[in-house]
Amino acid sequence: MIFPTISVAFYLLWKSRKVKAEAYHNIAVCFWILANSTWMLGEFNDMDLRPFAAGLFGSGLLVLGVYYAVYFKKDRQTYNME
Repeated sequence: MIFPTISVAFYLLWKSRKVKAEAYHNIAVCFWILANSTWMLGEFNDMDLRPFAAGLFGSGLLVLGVYYAVYFKKDRQTYNME
């Protein structure tokens, strides 16, 4: 079930690439799905893949942090969401 889930996540990322807010959130979702898949494969195969999974989780958080630190206020003003 890993490959269909990742495929759908990247498909949704591709479809939302024109809307910055959606794209950043979907990038984070892709990282999180990859992290969960990595963690799960490590657990099933008795391998310690947790550091790799943690890096992917951190990457997702970093992507969201960049969006909210740099683009959120600009997007909010653009769409008059005050």
